[in-house]
Amino acid sequence: MSNTTNSNEYERIRRTAEDIIEGRKRIIRLDERGEQGRLLAGKATVESSCILGECKRTNPSLFRDSKQKYGASLKEEQLLTDYAKLKGRWFDYTKIKKDAGDQLPSGAEADVFVYSKGDSKFIVKVVNYRKMSFFPSQFIDDRIALYNALFPKSLYKLLGFTKKGNDFCFVLRQPYIKGHELLKEYEEHPETSDRLFEEIKDFLNKTLNLKQKYLKTYINDEYIIEDVHLGNVMRDDDTGDLVFIDVVPSLNTPVDEYQGTNYYREFDIVDNEQSKCNII
Repeated sequence: MSNTTNSNEYERIRRTAEDIIEGRKRIIRLDERGEQGRLLAGKATVESSCILGECKRTNPSLFRDSKQKYGASLKEEQLLTDYAKLKGRWFDYTKIKKDAGDQLPSGAEADVFVYSKGDSKFIVKVVNYRKMSFFPSQFIDDRIALYNALFPKSLYKLLGFTKKGNDFCFVLRQPYIKGHELLKEYEEHPETSDRLFEEIKDFLNKTLNLKQKYLKTYINDEYIIEDVHLGNVMRDDDTGDLVFIDVVPSLNTPVDEYQGTNYYREFDIVDNEQSKCNII
């Protein structure tokens, strides 16, 4: 996409995203599992990925020069802002807050709201991506697409974008989990601490073959999961199952501290029968 976006370019992006969603084309960026997670995040995620992927292809030096990271992130923010305002995906933060039924305790990264639709509830999060990511595109890759792939019980749908003060934020929808944080169990019964962490460790090992590296970090050859603590894990009140709500996943690559075997590919869009992986 050129620097000056217009409705014709967005129409081309829309058609490309539709081809990806319907299986005629596919994105090359994450592994196959991660790209399935991108599709689960919905149309806005796929369209945003296409816009930012094209920006990276046409401005490679901007994203590879560590001294230009901030400028590159601002460029991505502007592209997403233009897209959102044209396509009705730009939200007024004060209205998000006003329309919510309730606001839950929030951390430094996100404001968390409960919305109701009929008899059902869902969560809306306003997330400042800069707290854990350098670029909006990195947030989409890791915190939305890969997260959805690994933790589908709490998967994200991208609704759009907003500004909270001067901060560019993602507006995400997440299922409402009828349950409680493990932190509550610990606060009521501090003696359960070891058992709760052991339960998390067993769950991640059985479901994703992850091993604990540090207290809040789990890894295998393919993935790294960070920020795993009692406040980021819920227990479903009906089933007793653990549900992870705000952990931070990424691919475990050979250049990472843990020297994994996975790769972020150079972003590309190919016909679905093609096999093309430009590794970066």
